[in-house]
Amino acid sequence: MIFTHLTLYNYSAFRGRHTLELTVEDRNKPVVLIGALNGSGKTSLLDAFHLVLYGKRARTSNRGDLAYDDYLRECVHRGSEIEGAFLELGFRHRRDGQDREVRVVRTWRDTGKSVREDVDVFVNGGPDAALAQNWDEEVETMLPIGIAGLFLFDGEQVEKLADLAQAQAVLSTAIEGLLGLDIVTQLDADLRALPQYLVAQQRRRTGLSSAALQALSEKARELESLVRAKSHAHAAANQAQAAALNDKERAEQAFKRADEAWKRAGGASYANRTALERTRSQLRQQADVSAARLRDLAGDALPFVLIRPQLESVLKQSERESVARRQQAVITELDRRDKDLLALAKGIGVQGEPLKVLTSHLATDRISRTEQANVRIVLDLSDSGQSQLRALLGGVLGRQLEESRRLSAELQTAESELAEIDRELARVPSENAIAELSASRDVASRRFATSEERFRTCALEQKARASELEEVQSALEAILVQLLEADSSAVNEQKLLDQANEIRAQLTTFREAAVRTHISKISTAVLECFQSLVRKLSLVDAIEIDPATYAVTLRDALGRVVPPKRMSA
Repeated sequence: MIFTHLTLYNYSAFRGRHTLELTVEDRNKPVVLIGALNGSGKTSLLDAFHLVLYGKRARTSNRGDLAYDDYLRECVHRGSEIEGAFLELGFRHRRDGQDREVRVVRTWRDTGKSVREDVDVFVNGGPDAALAQNWDEEVETMLPIGIAGLFLFDGEQVEKLADLAQAQAVLSTAIEGLLGLDIVTQLDADLRALPQYLVAQQRRRTGLSSAALQALSEKARELESLVRAKSHAHAAANQAQAAALNDKERAEQAFKRADEAWKRAGGASYANRTALERTRSQLRQQADVSAARLRDLAGDALPFVLIRPQLESVLKQSERESVARRQQAVITELDRRDKDLLALAKGIGVQGEPLKVLTSHLATDRISRTEQANVRIVLDLSDSGQSQLRALLGGVLGRQLEESRRLSAELQTAESELAEIDRELARVPSENAIAELSASRDVASRRFATSEERFRTCALEQKARASELEEVQSALEAILVQLLEADSSAVNEQKLLDQANEIRAQLTTFREAAVRTHISKISTAVLECFQSLVRKLSLVDAIEIDPATYAVTLRDALGRVVPPKRMSA
Protein backbone atom coordinates (compact mmCIF):
# COMPACT_ATOMS: atom_id res chain seq x y z
CA MET A 1 0.00 0.00 0.00
CA ILE A 2 1.65 3.22 -1.24
CA PHE A 3 -0.30 6.42 -0.46
CA THR A 4 -0.67 8.92 -3.31
CA HIS A 5 -2.92 11.63 -1.87
CA LEU A 6 -5.25 12.59 0.97
CA THR A 7 -8.19 14.92 0.35
CA LEU A 8 -10.16 16.58 3.16
CA TYR A 9 -13.43 18.47 2.81
CA ASN A 10 -14.82 20.46 5.75
CA TYR A 11 -12.91 18.18 8.09
CA SER A 12 -11.84 19.40 11.53
CA ALA A 13 -9.76 22.60 11.16
CA PHE A 14 -9.79 22.42 7.34
CA ARG A 15 -12.58 24.37 5.75
CA GLY A 16 -13.44 23.57 2.16
CA ARG A 17 -11.41 21.17 0.04
CA HIS A 18 -7.73 20.49 0.67
CA THR A 19 -5.51 17.88 -0.98
CA LEU A 20 -2.19 16.67 0.35
CA GLU A 21 0.01 15.03 -2.31
CA LEU A 22 1.85 12.03 -0.88
CA THR A 23 3.67 10.66 -3.94
CA VAL A 24 7.43 10.52 -3.30
CA GLU A 25 10.03 11.14 -6.01
CA ASP A 26 12.38 8.40 -4.79
CA ARG A 27 10.68 5.04 -4.10
CA ASN A 28 13.71 4.04 -2.03
CA LYS A 29 12.74 6.81 0.41
CA PRO A 30 9.02 6.20 0.99
CA VAL A 31 8.69 7.96 4.36
CA VAL A 32 6.48 11.09 4.32
CA LEU A 33 7.03 13.66 7.08
CA ILE A 34 4.45 16.35 7.82
CA GLY A 35 5.71 19.32 9.81
CA ALA A 36 3.94 22.48 10.97
CA LEU A 37 3.53 24.75 13.97
CA ASN A 38 1.54 23.60 16.98
CA GLY A 39 -2.21 23.93 16.39
CA SER A 40 -1.90 23.83 12.62
CA GLY A 41 -3.71 20.52 12.24
CA LYS A 42 -0.97 17.86 12.12
CA THR A 43 -2.81 15.59 14.54
CA SER A 44 -6.07 16.09 12.62
CA LEU A 45 -4.31 14.95 9.43
CA LEU A 46 -3.04 11.84 11.20
CA ASP A 47 -6.54 11.12 12.54
CA ALA A 48 -7.90 11.55 9.00
CA PHE A 49 -5.74 8.67 7.74
CA HIS A 50 -7.07 6.38 10.47
CA LEU A 51 -10.69 7.51 10.08
CA VAL A 52 -10.89 7.13 6.29
CA LEU A 53 -9.41 3.63 6.51
CA TYR A 54 -11.08 2.17 9.61
CA GLY A 55 -14.22 4.22 10.33
CA LYS A 56 -15.73 3.51 13.75
CA ARG A 57 -12.81 1.19 14.58
CA ALA A 58 -10.26 3.97 14.02
CA ARG A 59 -7.93 4.75 16.91
CA THR A 60 -7.97 8.53 16.75
CA SER A 61 -6.42 10.94 19.23
CA ASN A 62 -9.49 12.89 20.37
CA ARG A 63 -12.52 10.61 20.28
CA GLY A 64 -12.37 9.62 23.93
CA ASP A 65 -15.76 8.30 25.13
CA LEU A 66 -17.79 9.91 22.33
CA ALA A 67 -20.26 7.76 20.43
CA TYR A 68 -19.25 7.35 16.80
CA ASP A 69 -22.07 9.58 15.49
CA ASP A 70 -21.15 12.32 17.97
CA TYR A 71 -17.50 12.00 17.01
CA LEU A 72 -18.33 12.39 13.31
CA ARG A 73 -20.35 15.51 14.13
CA GLU A 74 -17.33 16.91 16.00
CA CYS A 75 -15.12 16.23 12.96
CA VAL A 76 -17.17 18.55 10.70
CA HIS A 77 -15.62 22.00 10.36
CA ARG A 78 -17.57 24.36 12.63
CA GLY A 79 -17.61 27.21 10.14
CA SER A 80 -19.11 25.09 7.38
CA GLU A 81 -22.57 25.84 6.05
CA ILE A 82 -22.98 22.19 5.07
CA GLU A 83 -23.55 19.71 7.88
CA GLY A 84 -21.25 17.15 6.37
CA ALA A 85 -17.69 16.28 5.40
CA PHE A 86 -15.71 13.68 3.50
CA LEU A 87 -12.23 12.17 3.40
CA GLU A 88 -10.58 10.58 0.39
CA LEU A 89 -7.39 8.51 0.47
CA GLY A 90 -5.68 7.39 -2.71
CA PHE A 91 -3.10 4.63 -2.79
CA ARG A 92 -1.47 2.01 -4.99
CA HIS A 93 -1.96 -1.62 -4.03
CA ARG A 94 -0.67 -4.79 -5.64
CA ARG A 95 -2.99 -7.79 -5.88
CA ASP A 96 -2.65 -10.95 -7.96
CA GLY A 97 0.54 -9.57 -9.49
CA GLN A 98 -1.19 -6.39 -10.74
CA ASP A 99 -0.82 -2.82 -9.45
CA ARG A 100 -4.15 -1.13 -8.76
CA GLU A 101 -5.00 2.52 -8.16
CA VAL A 102 -7.48 2.61 -5.27
CA ARG A 103 -9.46 5.53 -3.83
CA VAL A 104 -11.42 5.21 -0.57
CA VAL A 105 -13.99 7.94 0.01
CA ARG A 106 -15.72 8.17 3.42
CA THR A 107 -18.61 10.68 3.49
CA TRP A 108 -20.88 11.61 6.37
CA ARG A 109 -23.61 14.17 7.06
CA ASP A 110 -25.86 15.02 9.98
CA THR A 111 -29.52 14.18 9.26
CA GLY A 112 -30.69 15.57 12.60
CA LYS A 113 -31.56 12.30 14.33
CA SER A 114 -28.39 10.50 13.32
CA VAL A 115 -25.33 10.71 11.10
CA ARG A 116 -25.37 8.97 7.75
CA GLU A 117 -22.03 7.57 6.67
CA ASP A 118 -21.16 6.14 3.24
CA VAL A 119 -18.02 4.40 2.08
CA ASP A 120 -17.23 4.25 -1.63
CA VAL A 121 -14.22 2.50 -3.16
CA PHE A 122 -12.89 3.10 -6.67
CA VAL A 123 -10.38 0.80 -8.36
CA ASN A 124 -8.50 2.06 -11.43
CA GLY A 125 -11.03 4.91 -11.77
CA GLY A 126 -14.21 2.78 -11.58
CA PRO A 127 -16.49 2.07 -8.57
CA ASP A 128 -16.19 -1.31 -6.86
CA ALA A 129 -19.39 -1.93 -4.87
CA ALA A 130 -18.31 -5.35 -3.57
CA LEU A 131 -15.05 -3.93 -2.21
CA ALA A 132 -16.91 -1.01 -0.61
CA GLN A 133 -19.47 -3.33 1.03
CA ASN A 134 -16.72 -5.48 2.58
CA TRP A 135 -14.24 -2.69 3.16
CA ASP A 136 -13.72 -3.41 6.89
CA GLU A 137 -12.55 -6.93 6.04
CA GLU A 138 -10.59 -5.91 2.93
CA VAL A 139 -8.58 -3.18 4.66
CA GLU A 140 -7.34 -5.76 7.18
CA THR A 141 -5.64 -7.63 4.31
CA MET A 142 -3.85 -4.43 3.25
CA LEU A 143 -2.98 -2.63 6.49
CA PRO A 144 -4.32 -4.37 9.62
CA ILE A 145 -5.55 -1.90 12.21
CA GLY A 146 -3.37 -3.60 14.81
CA ILE A 147 -0.16 -2.41 13.13
CA ALA A 148 -1.40 0.81 11.55
CA GLY A 149 0.13 2.78 14.42
CA LEU A 150 3.59 1.65 13.32
CA PHE A 151 3.11 3.27 9.90
CA LEU A 152 0.91 6.26 10.78
CA PHE A 153 2.16 7.98 13.92
CA ASP A 154 2.95 11.29 15.56
CA GLY A 155 6.68 11.96 15.40
CA GLU A 156 6.60 13.28 18.96
CA GLN A 157 5.58 9.79 20.07
CA VAL A 158 8.61 8.02 18.53
CA GLU A 159 10.41 8.13 21.86
CA LYS A 160 7.41 6.42 23.48
CA LEU A 161 7.53 3.67 20.82
CA ALA A 162 11.22 3.15 21.67
CA ASP A 163 10.55 2.91 25.43
CA LEU A 164 11.12 -0.75 26.37
CA ALA A 165 8.59 -0.38 29.21
CA GLN A 166 5.86 0.46 26.66
CA ALA A 167 7.24 -1.67 23.85
CA GLN A 168 5.45 -4.78 25.11
CA ALA A 169 1.99 -3.40 24.30
CA VAL A 170 3.18 -2.07 20.92
CA LEU A 171 4.89 -5.35 20.01
CA SER A 172 1.89 -7.40 21.19
CA THR A 173 -0.45 -5.42 18.94
CA ALA A 174 1.98 -5.41 16.00
CA ILE A 175 2.95 -9.08 16.11
CA GLU A 176 -0.61 -10.29 16.61
CA GLY A 177 -1.73 -8.05 13.74
CA LEU A 178 1.05 -9.32 11.46
CA LEU A 179 0.31 -12.96 12.28
CA GLY A 180 -3.47 -12.55 12.17
CA LEU A 181 -3.78 -13.52 15.84
CA ASP A 182 -6.29 -10.74 16.51
CA ILE A 183 -8.84 -13.05 14.84
CA VAL A 184 -7.81 -15.78 17.30
CA THR A 185 -8.32 -13.34 20.17
CA GLN A 186 -11.82 -12.44 18.95
CA LEU A 187 -12.72 -16.12 18.49
CA ASP A 188 -11.50 -16.88 22.01
CA ALA A 189 -13.67 -14.07 23.40
CA ASP A 190 -16.71 -15.38 21.49
CA LEU A 191 -16.15 -18.91 22.79
CA ARG A 192 -15.78 -17.54 26.31
CA ALA A 193 -19.20 -15.91 26.02
CA LEU A 194 -20.79 -19.16 24.78
CA PRO A 195 -21.75 -20.57 28.25
CA GLN A 196 -23.70 -17.43 29.09
CA TYR A 197 -25.58 -17.66 25.80
CA LEU A 198 -26.37 -21.35 26.33
CA VAL A 199 -27.64 -20.72 29.87
CA ALA A 200 -29.95 -18.00 28.58
CA GLN A 201 -31.28 -20.50 26.07
CA GLN A 202 -31.66 -23.08 28.82
CA ARG A 203 -33.57 -20.69 31.04
CA ARG A 204 -36.08 -20.05 28.31
CA ARG A 205 -36.38 -23.81 27.73
CA THR A 206 -36.64 -25.13 31.32
CA GLY A 207 -38.42 -22.30 33.13
CA LEU A 208 -36.23 -23.06 36.20
CA SER A 209 -38.48 -25.86 37.42
CA SER A 210 -36.14 -27.14 40.14
CA ALA A 211 -34.97 -25.48 43.33
CA ALA A 212 -31.37 -26.27 42.54
CA LEU A 213 -31.60 -24.59 39.15
CA GLN A 214 -33.41 -21.68 40.80
CA ALA A 215 -30.59 -21.20 43.33
CA LEU A 216 -27.89 -21.51 40.72
CA SER A 217 -29.74 -19.15 38.45
CA GLU A 218 -30.08 -16.59 41.24
CA LYS A 219 -26.37 -16.85 41.96
CA ALA A 220 -25.63 -16.45 38.25
CA ARG A 221 -27.78 -13.29 38.11
CA GLU A 222 -25.91 -11.89 41.11
CA LEU A 223 -22.60 -12.62 39.45
CA GLU A 224 -23.80 -11.14 36.15
CA SER A 225 -24.73 -7.95 38.00
CA LEU A 226 -21.33 -7.99 39.68
CA VAL A 227 -19.63 -8.55 36.31
CA ARG A 228 -21.41 -5.48 34.92
CA ALA A 229 -20.31 -3.43 37.94
CA LYS A 230 -16.73 -4.69 37.65
CA SER A 231 -16.80 -4.02 33.90
CA HIS A 232 -17.85 -0.42 34.56
CA ALA A 233 -15.11 -0.09 37.18
CA HIS A 234 -12.59 -1.59 34.75
CA ALA A 235 -13.69 0.78 31.99
CA ALA A 236 -13.43 3.73 34.39
CA ALA A 237 -9.93 2.59 35.39
CA ASN A 238 -8.98 2.35 31.70
CA GLN A 239 -10.25 5.88 31.11
CA ALA A 240 -8.40 7.17 34.17
CA GLN A 241 -5.23 5.48 33.00
CA ALA A 242 -5.61 6.96 29.52
CA ALA A 243 -6.21 10.43 30.98
CA ALA A 244 -3.20 10.02 33.27
CA LEU A 245 -1.09 8.94 30.29
CA ASN A 246 -2.17 12.01 28.30
CA ASP A 247 -1.41 14.24 31.28
CA LYS A 248 1.99 12.58 31.73
CA GLU A 249 2.84 13.03 28.05
CA ARG A 250 1.81 16.71 28.15
CA ALA A 251 3.83 17.23 31.34
CA GLU A 252 6.79 15.47 29.74
CA GLN A 253 6.64 17.72 26.68
CA ALA A 254 6.34 20.79 28.91
CA PHE A 255 9.36 19.69 30.92
CA LYS A 256 11.35 19.04 27.73
CA ARG A 257 10.56 22.55 26.47
CA ALA A 258 11.53 24.09 29.83
CA ASP A 259 14.66 21.96 29.99
CA GLU A 260 15.70 22.91 26.45
CA ALA A 261 15.21 26.63 27.23
CA TRP A 262 17.20 26.19 30.44
CA LYS A 263 20.01 24.41 28.60
CA ARG A 264 20.09 27.01 25.80
CA ALA A 265 20.58 29.70 28.46
CA GLY A 266 23.50 27.76 29.96
CA GLY A 267 21.61 26.02 32.74
CA ALA A 268 23.56 22.78 32.43
CA SER A 269 26.84 24.66 32.75
CA TYR A 270 25.47 26.59 35.73
CA ALA A 271 24.36 23.39 37.47
CA ASN A 272 27.73 21.80 36.73
CA ARG A 273 29.85 24.77 37.72
CA THR A 274 30.90 23.29 41.10
CA ALA A 275 32.04 20.06 39.47
CA LEU A 276 33.84 22.09 36.78
CA GLU A 277 35.65 24.15 39.40
CA ARG A 278 36.61 21.02 41.33
CA THR A 279 37.88 19.38 38.14
CA ARG A 280 39.80 22.55 37.29
CA SER A 281 41.48 22.52 40.70
CA GLN A 282 42.47 18.87 40.29
CA LEU A 283 43.84 19.48 36.79
CA ARG A 284 45.76 22.55 38.00
CA GLN A 285 47.31 20.46 40.76
CA GLN A 286 48.24 17.70 38.28
CA ALA A 287 49.77 20.27 35.91
CA ASP A 288 51.79 21.87 38.75
CA VAL A 289 53.11 18.45 39.88
CA SER A 290 54.16 17.59 36.32
CA ALA A 291 55.85 20.98 35.85
CA ALA A 292 57.72 20.65 39.16
CA ARG A 293 59.00 17.21 38.25
CA LEU A 294 60.15 18.50 34.86
CA ARG A 295 62.07 21.25 36.62
CA ASP A 296 63.71 18.64 38.85
CA LEU A 297 64.75 16.65 35.79
CA ALA A 298 66.10 19.81 34.18
CA GLY A 299 68.31 20.29 37.24
CA ASP A 300 69.52 16.68 37.16
CA ALA A 301 71.12 14.74 34.28
CA LEU A 302 68.44 15.43 31.63
CA PRO A 303 70.29 18.38 29.95
CA PHE A 304 73.13 15.97 29.03
CA VAL A 305 70.69 14.57 26.42
CA LEU A 306 71.61 17.59 24.31
CA ILE A 307 75.28 16.47 24.12
CA ARG A 308 74.78 12.72 24.17
CA PRO A 309 76.83 12.12 20.95
CA GLN A 310 79.74 14.07 22.42
CA LEU A 311 79.54 12.11 25.69
CA GLU A 312 79.60 8.85 23.75
CA SER A 313 82.75 10.04 21.93
CA VAL A 314 84.36 10.92 25.29
CA LEU A 315 83.60 7.43 26.61
CA LYS A 316 85.15 5.78 23.53
CA GLN A 317 88.28 7.97 23.82
CA SER A 318 88.60 7.20 27.52
CA GLU A 319 88.33 3.46 26.84
CA ARG A 320 91.09 3.71 24.16
CA GLU A 321 93.34 5.59 26.63
CA SER A 322 92.78 2.87 29.25
CA VAL A 323 93.80 0.19 26.74
CA ALA A 324 96.92 2.24 25.79
CA ARG A 325 98.02 2.55 29.43
CA ARG A 326 97.67 -1.19 29.95
CA GLN A 327 99.61 -1.98 26.75
CA GLN A 328 102.45 0.46 27.67
CA ALA A 329 102.79 -1.30 31.01
CA VAL A 330 103.28 -4.72 29.49
CA ILE A 331 105.38 -3.99 26.36
CA THR A 332 108.72 -3.94 28.24
CA GLU A 333 107.91 -7.14 30.05
CA LEU A 334 106.87 -8.74 26.75
CA ASP A 335 110.29 -7.93 25.16
CA ARG A 336 112.03 -9.87 27.91
CA ARG A 337 109.52 -12.71 27.62
CA ASP A 338 110.03 -12.96 23.85
CA LYS A 339 113.85 -13.19 24.20
CA ASP A 340 113.50 -15.93 26.83
CA LEU A 341 111.03 -17.85 24.62
CA LEU A 342 113.38 -17.71 21.59
CA ALA A 343 116.37 -18.80 23.67
CA LEU A 344 114.36 -21.67 25.12
CA ALA A 345 113.22 -22.73 21.64
CA LYS A 346 116.73 -22.76 20.32
CA GLY A 347 117.91 -24.61 23.42
CA ILE A 348 115.47 -27.44 22.83
CA GLY A 349 116.40 -27.73 19.20
CA VAL A 350 113.76 -25.65 17.41
CA GLN A 351 115.29 -24.52 14.16
CA GLY A 352 114.46 -23.59 10.62
CA GLU A 353 110.83 -22.85 9.67
CA PRO A 354 109.24 -23.42 13.09
CA LEU A 355 111.64 -20.95 14.65
CA LYS A 356 110.83 -18.42 11.92
CA VAL A 357 107.07 -18.82 12.55
CA LEU A 358 107.46 -18.29 16.29
CA THR A 359 109.72 -15.28 15.76
CA SER A 360 107.20 -13.75 13.29
CA HIS A 361 104.26 -14.34 15.64
CA LEU A 362 106.01 -12.64 18.56
CA ALA A 363 107.02 -9.69 16.37
CA THR A 364 103.44 -9.25 15.10
CA ASP A 365 102.05 -9.30 18.65
CA ARG A 366 104.53 -6.63 19.77
CA ILE A 367 103.67 -4.42 16.78
CA SER A 368 99.89 -4.72 17.56
CA ARG A 369 100.40 -3.87 21.21
CA THR A 370 102.68 -0.96 20.28
CA GLU A 371 99.97 0.43 18.00
CA GLN A 372 97.38 0.15 20.80
CA ALA A 373 99.76 1.86 23.21
CA ASN A 374 100.47 4.63 20.72
CA VAL A 375 97.37 6.72 21.73
CA ARG A 376 97.62 10.29 22.90
CA ILE A 377 96.39 10.65 26.45
CA VAL A 378 93.90 13.58 26.43
CA LEU A 379 91.17 12.80 28.99
CA ASP A 380 93.00 10.56 31.46
CA LEU A 381 89.70 9.57 33.14
CA SER A 382 89.83 7.32 36.13
CA ASP A 383 88.06 3.96 36.16
CA SER A 384 85.43 5.49 38.48
CA GLY A 385 84.82 8.35 36.07
CA GLN A 386 84.43 5.92 33.19
CA SER A 387 81.89 3.85 35.20
CA GLN A 388 79.83 6.96 36.00
CA LEU A 389 79.85 8.07 32.37
CA ARG A 390 78.93 4.56 31.21
CA ALA A 391 76.01 4.42 33.70
CA LEU A 392 74.80 7.85 32.59
CA LEU A 393 74.72 6.86 28.93
CA GLY A 394 73.51 3.31 29.55
CA GLY A 395 70.36 3.99 31.61
CA VAL A 396 69.98 7.25 33.50
CA LEU A 397 69.62 9.48 30.45
CA GLY A 398 67.14 7.07 28.77
CA ARG A 399 64.93 6.83 31.86
CA GLN A 400 64.92 10.56 32.47
CA LEU A 401 64.22 11.29 28.80
CA GLU A 402 61.26 8.84 28.78
CA GLU A 403 59.94 10.34 32.01
CA SER A 404 60.27 13.88 30.66
CA ARG A 405 58.30 12.95 27.54
CA ARG A 406 55.54 11.39 29.64
CA LEU A 407 55.40 14.40 31.95
CA SER A 408 55.35 16.80 28.99
CA ALA A 409 52.40 14.92 27.44
CA GLU A 410 50.55 14.91 30.77
CA LEU A 411 51.23 18.62 31.23
CA GLN A 412 50.03 19.41 27.69
CA THR A 413 46.84 17.37 28.18
CA ALA A 414 46.15 19.02 31.53
CA GLU A 415 46.71 22.50 30.11
CA SER A 416 44.39 21.71 27.16
CA GLU A 417 41.66 20.44 29.48
CA LEU A 418 42.15 23.46 31.74
CA ALA A 419 41.68 25.77 28.76
CA GLU A 420 38.46 23.96 27.80
CA ILE A 421 37.14 24.14 31.38
CA ASP A 422 38.02 27.84 31.53
CA ARG A 423 36.00 28.38 28.35
CA GLU A 424 33.06 26.46 29.85
CA LEU A 425 33.27 28.45 33.09
CA ALA A 426 33.31 31.65 31.06
CA ARG A 427 30.02 30.59 29.47
CA VAL A 428 28.34 29.88 32.82
CA PRO A 429 25.56 32.45 33.28
CA SER A 430 25.04 34.33 36.50
CA GLU A 431 22.54 33.14 39.08
CA ASN A 432 20.20 36.06 38.31
CA ALA A 433 20.26 35.32 34.57
CA ILE A 434 19.22 31.68 35.03
CA ALA A 435 16.94 31.96 38.07
CA GLU A 436 13.60 32.36 36.25
CA LEU A 437 14.31 29.55 33.79
CA SER A 438 15.51 27.30 36.62
CA ALA A 439 12.30 27.96 38.55
CA SER A 440 10.17 27.17 35.47
CA ARG A 441 12.16 23.99 34.86
CA ASP A 442 11.77 22.91 38.49
CA VAL A 443 8.00 23.45 38.33
CA ALA A 444 7.77 21.48 35.08
CA SER A 445 9.96 18.73 36.54
CA ARG A 446 7.78 18.40 39.64
CA ARG A 447 4.62 18.34 37.55
CA PHE A 448 6.11 15.66 35.32
CA ALA A 449 7.14 13.59 38.36
CA THR A 450 3.65 13.99 39.83
CA SER A 451 2.00 12.96 36.55
CA GLU A 452 4.32 9.94 36.29
CA GLU A 453 3.38 8.85 39.80
CA ARG A 454 -0.32 9.35 39.02
CA PHE A 455 0.04 7.29 35.85
CA ARG A 456 1.74 4.47 37.78
CA THR A 457 -1.02 4.59 40.37
CA CYS A 458 -3.70 4.48 37.65
CA ALA A 459 -1.91 1.61 35.93
CA LEU A 460 -1.89 -0.38 39.19
CA GLU A 461 -5.55 0.47 39.72
CA GLN A 462 -6.40 -0.66 36.18
CA LYS A 463 -4.52 -3.91 36.73
CA ALA A 464 -6.36 -4.51 40.00
CA ARG A 465 -9.76 -3.81 38.39
CA ALA A 466 -8.88 -6.14 35.50
CA SER A 467 -7.93 -8.86 37.98
CA GLU A 468 -11.19 -8.40 39.88
CA LEU A 469 -13.18 -8.56 36.67
CA GLU A 470 -11.34 -11.71 35.59
CA GLU A 471 -12.04 -13.31 38.98
CA VAL A 472 -15.78 -12.53 38.85
CA GLN A 473 -16.04 -13.70 35.23
CA SER A 474 -14.36 -16.97 36.15
CA ALA A 475 -16.82 -17.45 39.02
CA LEU A 476 -19.72 -16.71 36.68
CA GLU A 477 -18.40 -19.21 34.15
CA ALA A 478 -18.24 -21.87 36.88
CA ILE A 479 -21.87 -21.20 37.88
CA LEU A 480 -22.98 -21.28 34.26
CA VAL A 481 -21.24 -24.62 33.77
CA GLN A 482 -23.05 -25.95 36.83
CA LEU A 483 -26.36 -24.77 35.42
CA LEU A 484 -25.66 -26.57 32.19
CA GLU A 485 -24.60 -29.72 33.98
CA ALA A 486 -27.71 -29.60 36.23
CA ASP A 487 -30.02 -29.44 33.25
CA SER A 488 -30.61 -33.00 32.04
CA SER A 489 -31.90 -31.69 28.75
CA ALA A 490 -28.73 -29.70 28.04
CA VAL A 491 -26.55 -32.62 26.91
CA ASN A 492 -25.91 -31.13 23.49
CA GLU A 493 -25.11 -27.75 25.03
CA GLN A 494 -22.68 -29.40 27.44
CA LYS A 495 -20.95 -31.16 24.57
CA LEU A 496 -20.80 -27.89 22.74
CA LEU A 497 -19.34 -26.23 25.83
CA ASP A 498 -16.75 -28.98 26.21
CA GLN A 499 -15.80 -28.60 22.58
CA ALA A 500 -15.58 -24.83 23.03
CA ASN A 501 -13.18 -25.31 25.97
CA GLU A 502 -11.10 -27.71 23.91
CA ILE A 503 -11.03 -25.24 21.04
CA ARG A 504 -10.00 -22.44 23.40
CA ALA A 505 -7.14 -24.60 24.67
CA GLN A 506 -6.15 -25.39 21.08
CA LEU A 507 -6.31 -21.68 20.21
CA THR A 508 -3.98 -20.92 23.12
CA THR A 509 -1.57 -23.61 21.91
CA PHE A 510 -1.86 -22.34 18.35
CA ARG A 511 -1.18 -18.75 19.43
CA GLU A 512 1.93 -19.76 21.39
CA ALA A 513 3.21 -21.96 18.56
CA ALA A 514 2.61 -19.25 15.94
CA VAL A 515 4.47 -16.67 17.99
CA ARG A 516 7.36 -19.03 18.79
CA THR A 517 7.66 -19.98 15.12
CA HIS A 518 8.01 -16.40 13.91
CA ILE A 519 9.48 -14.57 16.93
CA SER A 520 13.09 -15.43 15.99
CA LYS A 521 12.67 -14.01 12.47
CA ILE A 522 10.95 -10.93 13.87
CA SER A 523 13.74 -10.43 16.44
CA THR A 524 16.37 -10.73 13.69
CA ALA A 525 14.52 -8.25 11.46
CA VAL A 526 14.15 -5.81 14.37
CA LEU A 527 17.90 -6.11 15.11
CA GLU A 528 18.83 -5.46 11.47
CA CYS A 529 16.62 -2.36 11.34
CA PHE A 530 17.95 -1.20 14.71
CA GLN A 531 21.59 -1.56 13.66
CA SER A 532 20.91 0.34 10.42
CA LEU A 533 19.74 3.32 12.50
CA VAL A 534 22.32 3.52 15.28
CA ARG A 535 26.01 4.29 15.31
CA LYS A 536 26.87 2.13 18.33
CA LEU A 537 26.97 -1.10 16.31
CA SER A 538 28.99 -2.98 18.94
CA LEU A 539 26.68 -2.08 21.82
CA VAL A 540 23.74 -4.35 20.95
CA ASP A 541 24.47 -7.76 19.40
CA ALA A 542 21.07 -9.44 19.92
CA ILE A 543 17.44 -8.48 20.57
CA GLU A 544 15.27 -11.03 22.36
CA ILE A 545 11.45 -10.88 22.40
CA ASP A 546 9.67 -13.06 24.97
CA PRO A 547 6.97 -14.98 23.02
CA ALA A 548 4.72 -15.05 26.08
CA THR A 549 4.96 -11.46 27.37
CA TYR A 550 6.58 -9.67 24.37
CA ALA A 551 9.13 -8.19 26.78
CA VAL A 552 12.23 -6.91 24.94
CA THR A 553 15.76 -7.68 26.15
CA LEU A 554 18.91 -6.17 24.61
CA ARG A 555 22.17 -8.14 24.82
CA ASP A 556 25.79 -7.34 23.91
CA ALA A 557 28.30 -9.60 22.15
CA LEU A 558 29.08 -11.37 25.45
CA GLY A 559 25.42 -12.16 26.07
CA ARG A 560 25.08 -9.63 28.87
CA VAL A 561 21.89 -7.60 29.27
CA VAL A 562 22.26 -4.00 28.01
CA PRO A 563 20.26 -1.62 30.27
CA PRO A 564 17.97 0.77 28.33
CA LYS A 565 19.64 3.75 30.02
CA ARG A 566 22.86 2.98 28.09
CA MET A 567 21.02 3.72 24.84
CA SER A 568 21.47 7.41 24.14
CA ALA A 569 19.81 9.32 21.35
